[in-house]
Amino acid sequence: MRCFGERLVPFDEPVEESRALVGPSPGELLTAARRAVAEGGPLVVAAETDAYAGFLRSVWLEHPDLAVGLVVTSGAVLAPVTSGPGYHELVVDEDGKAWRRESVPVELSEGEVPLGPDDVVLVSGGGKGFGHACAKALADATGARLALLGRTDPDDDPVLAADLAALPTEYAYEPADLGDSMAVAHAVQTMEGRLGPVTAIVHAGGVNRPARFAELGDGEIALHVAPKVGGLEVLLAAVERPRLVVTFGSVVGRYGRAGASHLALANGLMRERARELGDRAKRTLTIEWGSERRCDLFLRVLAASGLSGTVAIRPDIDPHPRK
Repeated sequence: MRCFGERLVPFDEPVEESRALVGPSPGELLTAARRAVAEGGPLVVAAETDAYAGFLRSVWLEHPDLAVGLVVTSGAVLAPVTSGPGYHELVVDEDGKAWRRESVPVELSEGEVPLGPDDVVLVSGGGKGFGHACAKALADATGARLALLGRTDPDDDPVLAADLAALPTEYAYEPADLGDSMAVAHAVQTMEGRLGPVTAIVHAGGVNRPARFAELGDGEIALHVAPKVGGLEVLLAAVERPRLVVTFGSVVGRYGRAGASHLALANGLMRERARELGDRAKRTLTIEWGSERRCDLFLRVLAASGLSGTVAIRPDIDPHPRK
């Protein structure tokens, strides 16, 4: 597995002005996508963000007869001159020049994870699964104390209770749904009373129920978006100026996958929200996982000095097909 970032390279094919849905809200995007699928497209979106990239490409992967595109722009809306089905994605700069994205490997410099025994790390989705595994690895490597949020109660879940008992450091666990801001705020306050102030956040919570786009209702889409985007907001509201915020995304949120348009939308919107944090956190990092998730890579990414923004972790394959 390797880590990748992106760079822009000139788009060397003819382009022309394009009719597009400009700056849609998520609701407007869903309405337009459903209409395109029902009527045979095309579906072209222009926005100042790439948050919709994975969603749009997921829709195209399920309906390859459609013409689907994303133009990331604050000005001109352009599209390739070639017509017919396919997926295209362009970035248009202030001068109207078109660019395409290209993956580039990211070399992870040797360093130490910027946390230690004096830190308290709040981990959503930290009771089970990969979020719990990474929390444990982080505690092993740094001695940081863990404030863990999950949806189940260890008194009712012997597997969860055993996992918590195996943690190598001081911890606190509170059951709370990320959709309930008051419950999360109370849980964080309770855990801080035991461990001390939270200094870092790892947002690993989420829902993943694969389904094709045509099968998805608004409720199922909201079920996936809420813990990723709303959950991040709830965590940030409960913690004052953390030094480090790490969000667990997915390469699906950038490159799409058939049967995962709702997951792609949730992760894309979360990635964009993390980019907007600014000075609310000293360092913000979105890790977009591929099919294989590994705690050792999680620690290596955290230890890479100066690394911030979005890093994709996936096999060495090209995620930017021209069609």
